[in-house]
Amino acid sequence: MGRTMPATQTVPEMPSACYDAGTTAAAPDAACARRRAGSVTAGSALETRGGVGIPPPGRNPESKKQFDARTRELSDTLSRTLREQFNREIASGKQRLEESLAPYTRFVRNESERVTQVKETLESLREQTRDLRQRIDGGDSATELGERAAPTQPRSRSTK
Repeated sequence: MGRTMPATQTVPEMPSACYDAGTTAAAPDAACARRRAGSVTAGSALETRGGVGIPPPGRNPESKKQFDARTRELSDTLSRTLREQFNREIASGKQRLEESLAPYTRFVRNESERVTQVKETLESLREQTRDLRQRIDGGDSATELGERAAPTQPRSRSTK
């Protein structure tokens, strides 16, 4: 166990760079004040482990268990928070992407519907043309027309 000092006994102060050489009077410079404040701040930060309220583990097994439990709790909280933030950012990015692509998607959908309608109209016209050719040729069957239906060039009419 550590040694304790009686309450009446004081710890002797060690000379530091904040004292003038050879005297005990403190130098009135701001650097000394900052160093003293910094050492208090650094010590306090070490005692609280960065301000998250984790006591130093020390040699006590109970305090080690508390330290480990609090560390696990903070790790779980951090992981959960990061995961939630990541998922929010993914959803937000997906929404922005869908919004920016919406006009193009709408255009493609409209054009696809228009092409489908044109195909249906073209197929209907082909059937009508087939029927007319069949009637003109005097009853040729549709299969014979399919065999003969090589693409033909339009006939030019000459006017004389």
